[in-house]
Amino acid sequence: MKKPLRIGYLLDEFPALSQTFVLRELEELERQGVEITIFAIRQPAGKIHDSAQKFLDRAHYAPPLFSWETARAILRARFGRPWRFQVMVTRLAWAGFMHPRIFWQVRHARIFWQARHLVPHACWMAREMEKLRITHLHAHFASLPTTLALMVSYLLRIPFSFSAHARDIYYRPLLLKEKIRRARFVVTCTRANLKHLQQIAGPALSRKIHLIYHGLPLTEFAPTRAKPEPGLPTILAVGRLVEKKGFSVLIQACRILQDRGIAFDCLLIGEGLERPRLERLIADLNLRYRVQILGAMTQTELLPYFRQADVLVCPSVIDRDGDRDGLPNVLLEALAMKVPVVATSVGGIPELIEHEETGLLCPPGDPQALANALERVIQDRALADSLTEKGRQRVVAKFDVRANVKQLAQLLLGK
Repeated sequence: MKKPLRIGYLLDEFPALSQTFVLRELEELERQGVEITIFAIRQPAGKIHDSAQKFLDRAHYAPPLFSWETARAILRARFGRPWRFQVMVTRLAWAGFMHPRIFWQVRHARIFWQARHLVPHACWMAREMEKLRITHLHAHFASLPTTLALMVSYLLRIPFSFSAHARDIYYRPLLLKEKIRRARFVVTCTRANLKHLQQIAGPALSRKIHLIYHGLPLTEFAPTRAKPEPGLPTILAVGRLVEKKGFSVLIQACRILQDRGIAFDCLLIGEGLERPRLERLIADLNLRYRVQILGAMTQTELLPYFRQADVLVCPSVIDRDGDRDGLPNVLLEALAMKVPVVATSVGGIPELIEHEETGLLCPPGDPQALANALERVIQDRALADSLTEKGRQRVVAKFDVRANVKQLAQLLLGK
């Protein structure tokens, strides 16, 4: 008799404010009748989206590393499954030492220092999943969560799959080919990522990798944008304050617009390690009355800003470590609400933003080109309206969460 399918979702932090796509995926999977149990290493440290509240009571969080609960889980795995435990540790260590970037570069030694977290977490998760009779494990992000999924798979001999996104496959990917080889299937959210993963995997493993775009609940992002009021045009930017988001380039572009005599307000919504540097840049360029950083917001708090925006800008760049955006969900949200978009040709962005069709594209890291594009959208209302109409049509056609999650559900259910 076939075992009932019980799916576990494994994440680093849950719920994370910047990962609305995970919440939408979970909600839609449940609507389509797929039952999910959530496992996470960390609880949220700050704000969470309203839609995440209903999942909190059902999420299982890893205990502290130095606790009796963790110790019991390690002992249970070590002595209850000695062969599987040894295989898990040996394969992980061997694969790590055989990874040339780790072996030959001292700066990667921190990965081995971090490995002290992996075994305790994997043992605890294996114990909890066995109690709950989990039969398939799906991890979000090809980095730490998928490493843990691989280790739990060794311990419990259950299949796993994973979703790959951006930083997790471009910035120091660890054991990525091994993860693809061992996984039942792999999902990624852009065609650019798909090609990158296929190159890593090789022809024999490429069939395992599937392109499934993130989606939106289109009724929640209806084009109810308020009519522009008399006053200054509003430039909106949303994202974590990290280098790859390119917000320093946007601030420089704002200075160019100011020098041209163009009046505007620029609202930057997000939080991150780059905030002090960005605030200094705003002050140095004398933009205190033009550019404001408003901090992180939930989806509910963010929606009114979409409705008032004249343009949404996504100035993504490839950072010094090679990290880059995949396809930022804020672009989908803006186009769904008929807010014109200016973005850069990084990662999977050109798969949504077609230049002068669904938005305007600029080369990354070019403040002059970004300022030119923003000026066009601000001053040419007919162009802005054309871009938003076609942009909304593109989102409806390719990014409906119901249709896209249905593809994932079929993979999870083995259909």
